[in-house]
Amino acid sequence: MTAQILVVDDDPDILRLLAYALRSGGYAVITAVRGDEALAQWRTHQPDLVLLDLNLPGVMGDSVCHTIKAAGATPIILMTGQAVTEIQLSQRVPGADSYLLKPFNVSDLLGQVAETLERSARQPRMAMGQGLRRQGLLLKDAAARQQPARVPA
Repeated sequence: MTAQILVVDDDPDILRLLAYALRSGGYAVITAVRGDEALAQWRTHQPDLVLLDLNLPGVMGDSVCHTIKAAGATPIILMTGQAVTEIQLSQRVPGADSYLLKPFNVSDLLGQVAETLERSARQPRMAMGQGLRRQGLLLKDAAARQQPARVPA
């Protein structure tokens, strides 16, 4: 069964490029350009994954992330072009399953999507802020804010 991905970005050129890359990678794609539209598409289609830009008109990406995570177990990859590190982003917007810092290449995108979908299929999902969440090469207990532990190779 083909995984369905909701792609959310307010830049139409980036949105088209992401949709094309994901379709070429074998995924079904739904798109949205605003946060409120993203939430409506998510409720209607219940996609397997959400690829979500942080800066959106209307409802911001962090609010969209929190709303989706509070309501269900859909994995989210958060994207941003802001000058932040992955760890800073994960602290600013907890709940995302993974992060992509723009610009990124298509192979990184497809790899991150495949990895996030595989991880989601293997692990039971928990409510936002609970359990372990991937941060680069680190695992961190988001609920207890424990020290990160290295992921074995």
